[in-house]
Amino acid sequence: MNSSRLLWASLVVLVAACGKPPPAAAPPRAVRVTTVTLRPVAQSARYSGVLESRAQLDLAFRVPGRVESVGQVRLSGAMGPSTALGANGPGVMTRALQEGDVVKAGDVLATLDLDDLRSSRSAAAAGAASTAAQVQSARTALAQAERELTRARKLFANADLAQADLDRAEAAFAAAGSSLASIEAQHQSRRDQLALSQSTLSDATLRSPIDGVIARKAVDPGELVPPNVPVFSVVDLAELRVVFGVPDTRVNLVKLGEPVTVVVEALPGRRLVATVSKVAPTADPALRTYAVELTLPGTSGLRPGMTATALLGDEGRQDAPVLPLSAVVRHPAGPGYVVFGLKDDSTVELIPIEVADLLENDVVVGSGLEAGRRVVVAGAQFLRDGEAVGVVP
Repeated sequence: MNSSRLLWASLVVLVAACGKPPPAAAPPRAVRVTTVTLRPVAQSARYSGVLESRAQLDLAFRVPGRVESVGQVRLSGAMGPSTALGANGPGVMTRALQEGDVVKAGDVLATLDLDDLRSSRSAAAAGAASTAAQVQSARTALAQAERELTRARKLFANADLAQADLDRAEAAFAAAGSSLASIEAQHQSRRDQLALSQSTLSDATLRSPIDGVIARKAVDPGELVPPNVPVFSVVDLAELRVVFGVPDTRVNLVKLGEPVTVVVEALPGRRLVATVSKVAPTADPALRTYAVELTLPGTSGLRPGMTATALLGDEGRQDAPVLPLSAVVRHPAGPGYVVFGLKDDSTVELIPIEVADLLENDVVVGSGLEAGRRVVVAGAQFLRDGEAVGVVP
């Protein structure tokens, strides 16, 4: 009896289990695809960067004081614009220096109030002149005392002069020498004061030590400035540099010291010659590119911050497959790169490719991919070889 009940219970459970629907299969991964076409691509790769200055100098007064004036820029006239600083002829219009103005080495940037400094220099000069005259008088007195001592010693040797008179002559000579030494020390002190006042007067005029551009101006007439606090920054224009990233497929084209053609958008129609000054030994881990630095001599019209484009390789154009950067992923089983091609059965296959170049957000494919193939351009980083996918617009 118990065995029959157990059998019937087992049959009921089996029937219930057979009636439960199987779990639903996961939907295929959604991707976007594009058909590979050929595009004309320049054989000379173009890499853009921003011009940077070789150096920027922060300039400060060495002495404290009140700013009397700021350097002047001559405004445009009949002969055209000029940035020469200094004395202005009659009728010449000028304005105060501003950030962005070009200056030459030696141009005056700012001047402190010189009245007190000139007074100090005049007083120091007068003091030095006075002690110089005293030194001359003391030397004359010493020479006279020396002659008197020589005469006294001869007379004393001939017994024509008493010991007391000889002692007085020797004492006078010693006093004259001591007086001369004291006055000479005073004169040197006055000369040092004069040199210091002249140096201070010179330091009250701030000049640009280089040809460059005013990058920062932090002072105006009437302001009190402390010593050694930068009030101007001048950017060196003698040499500029531009840095950009080059992929591993192109980095071997770049050699230290070699010339590279550079074009600057601000100078249309002109081609400049730069020199390769640095090539990074390792790639940037995030961008997978090698940093290359070019230097080019400063020329009229070039300023830091301008966009510059370097041309690497031969001139000319050729047809090549070009894909969005999102379509290319690293090979899952080794070095190199791959794309995922869409097959007729809606599965994807892994296609190894060779990357020839980078064009901003696009990749130029050198080999491994033919025109007409459909490849995944969105979602490729999540795929596996042979996986089924669903194509979305």
